[in-house]
Amino acid sequence: MEINFSHGFHNTNITVYAKGGELTPRQIKKVEKKLCGMADCSCPMYPIYGITANEATAVLKKDGELSVYYEVWVEYDIENLPFITNAAFCADVDGCAETVQGSYSPRGDYLAVIKCPVGNYEWLVNALQDSELGLTVVK
Repeated sequence: MEINFSHGFHNTNITVYAKGGELTPRQIKKVEKKLCGMADCSCPMYPIYGITANEATAVLKKDGELSVYYEVWVEYDIENLPFITNAAFCADVDGCAETVQGSYSPRGDYLAVIKCPVGNYEWLVNALQDSELGLTVVK
């Protein structure tokens, strides 16, 4: 998979190819050198964010772990479900995120972002469309 990493502090970027969803130690060093390259620099290097060719988000952590995920924004259709509590909404979103081995973060009372691993993205979107939970995909 092709990933374009960028570093806003130095305004640099690099494209690498992650085979099997992982980067080799040599590729990680190449990314670090291209994005900063200064031994005495105190810029905030990690985490390093990038975008794949399919517009998924890629995050490289200092320990070399690479996470690639889509952000799925979901919300409740409040007009159809006027008596749903915020806790019930969070429980439903948490259940969806756990099912796809992802995570979520609330962005308002009835809006949340699920970080869905790339391999589970299509399943999650289809499941939400077919669901009776009242959750709708915003973007």
